[in-house]
Amino acid sequence: MAPKRSWRRRSAAKPLHVDSAVMLVDSTPEDILLDFQEKHIEQKHNNKVQWFIERTKPLVNAMTRYGPVVDVASNACPEILCPLWASLRFVLNVSASIWQRSVS
Repeated sequence: MAPKRSWRRRSAAKPLHVDSAVMLVDSTPEDILLDFQEKHIEQKHNNKVQWFIERTKPLVNAMTRYGPVVDVASNACPEILCPLWASLRFVLNVSASIWQRSVS
């Protein structure tokens, strides 16, 4: 039995549709870049994680801004507030770092 050669084409490629061929001939690198950016934005809106990050961004920013105030308040009653605030602060810091990475 002869080895399979998966790298060889089994059939000729189908020719492009006339509309696709015209679009391909007239395209420029800028068109390709714009198409890539549009697809990226479309995927970003369809991604649930990205949607959640965008929706919680204002809350994370506000909690990060007022975090030192809550730090001081939690030190007033450390038995109750410190464990709760520490876990919430951890989640906020992780959320902020994920958001910064997704933006850049």
